[in-house]
Amino acid sequence: GSMLSVALMLNACATQPVTGPVEVLHAAAHCPGDPQRQVRLIEDQSALDALWRRGLGGLAASAPTPDFSRKRVIYLADSEKPTAGYGLRLSSPEMTVSRGVATVQVETSAPVGHAAQMISRPCLLLALPDGNYQRLDVLDRERLVWAALQLKGWGE
Repeated sequence: GSMLSVALMLNACATQPVTGPVEVLHAAAHCPGDPQRQVRLIEDQSALDALWRRGLGGLAASAPTPDFSRKRVIYLADSEKPTAGYGLRLSSPEMTVSRGVATVQVETSAPVGHAAQMISRPCLLLALPDGNYQRLDVLDRERLVWAALQLKGWGE
């Protein structure tokens, strides 16, 4: 019977939600990249530095230096907008993981009243806690999938 109890324990662990704080490393109103919505895994510090140099950091001198051995760093950018005043923020610092899918929630905001005519593209740079998840779902305020990212399994 010992094999059965081990299997049950392993199964219980697999469905246990892994939660942890999501850290906002950077948020900006105008970010580099494609005109469409984007969600991307930043693999290492050199990739983050390259994105930073492309204009992510604005006037900030240097990129953040998250611990890539313990975090997954995600770049989220909204689609291009015709005016200033659009925003993108993390709704909650909680991340949940269920059946290999990690979920974080964001909120987008639109300008109120008259906004300057300029292309803007809000984005977030997030550090997610490590875990055994293969996909990231980013949900909006209505809990609809705003963006999704297929990740390699940890350690693959």
